[in-house]
Amino acid sequence: MGDPPRHLLLLVHGPSRARVRDAISCAAAAGVSGWRVDLVFFGEALQRWVQGDLDDEEGGDSASADPADTPPVVPTAQLLETANRAGRVRVMACSASCAEGGIDPPRVLEHVDEIVGWPTILRLVERVTQTLTF
Repeated sequence: MGDPPRHLLLLVHGPSRARVRDAISCAAAAGVSGWRVDLVFFGEALQRWVQGDLDDEEGGDSASADPADTPPVVPTAQLLETANRAGRVRVMACSASCAEGGIDPPRVLEHVDEIVGWPTILRLVERVTQTLTF
């Protein structure tokens, strides 16, 4: 018998673009490496994901940077899309975060696979191989 499938749960709540991008990069890398990944967005991280507010640099003037010194960056949504092609990454939103953030559920569902509550999240915590928070 082989090893059991690896299953990663990523809980993303940090408000910074960098933390959200790091979580999505982790999900994409794990997904293309054969892991099953559940990615749950909370609070400001959910708002950033829904608004698509992830790929602008914070606090810097990108116009002054020399493009030759900057490696190409894959857009964050494209990273996740690549991993999703293999059907390995499921993206979810916390239902309480939707309500608290005043984000309309139909709008959220344009960006996630499903909206879940704590009972579902806790069941995931019990079943996964690893859990990371960002």
